[in-house]
Amino acid sequence: MANLYMTTQTKEEAAATVDEYNKQQNDPVYLAELQAADKANADALVAYQQDKSKFSEEEAKAMIGYENKVIGEKQYESAYEIYNDVKKPGKGMNPSAAGSLVGMYWLLMLVGRLVGGSFGSKFSSRAQLSTVATVAIAFLLCGLCMPDSTISIPGFQNMSFTMIEAPTCVLFFVLCGLCTSVMWGGIFNLAVEGLGKYTAVASGLFMVMVCGGGILPLIQGGVADVAGYLSSYWVLIAAVAYLLFYAMVGSRVKKA
Repeated sequence: MANLYMTTQTKEEAAATVDEYNKQQNDPVYLAELQAADKANADALVAYQQDKSKFSEEEAKAMIGYENKVIGEKQYESAYEIYNDVKKPGKGMNPSAAGSLVGMYWLLMLVGRLVGGSFGSKFSSRAQLSTVATVAIAFLLCGLCMPDSTISIPGFQNMSFTMIEAPTCVLFFVLCGLCTSVMWGGIFNLAVEGLGKYTAVASGLFMVMVCGGGILPLIQGGVADVAGYLSSYWVLIAAVAYLLFYAMVGSRVKKA
């Protein structure tokens, strides 16, 4: 969802796209010039794939980073919906830059698992899960309440390692990777705690019934369509809040 939020056009960009599409449709000569430019770049890319030695690094970056000038009907329809408030606007980021932020989330998950694997034995599963759930809720709330601002961070854009402008709110969502990295182990351990000889059967059933990753994105997507991308993160806050409840109360074994 964060990637979609970052790459979807802003309302200003959508308005510019609608105006440009109308201009192209009303001026055949102008449209033909743009079509020729798009075709020339496509042909150059084919030649580059066949023999990369004929092109300089700058030429390769220009070809790969080239954005087609001709606006198609689907692109126009999407922009028109944003412009007329049918569809919620995003941040209009370059897709490669947005991809860097998404990759950072997975990198932080790796870091979190390495740290959790090194020090996890010193803390109980209940303490681990309740701590990371609390921190994740804090990160999500910071992302939702953060003013509309950007911050420069290192990342990749058009085959180059450079500084990219990232929405501050998204960075807090990315930091959640540190928290989600160690949740699974804590949830599993608490779920089978105290089952004794039934642990093997229960763990098998537990694995079969894992479905949150297939359901929550659908719910969040539905909320995003109605209330906007950022508002959809309240779904995640509710989910993580339940994990906090589960760690603190719901997982405690009741004595018969």
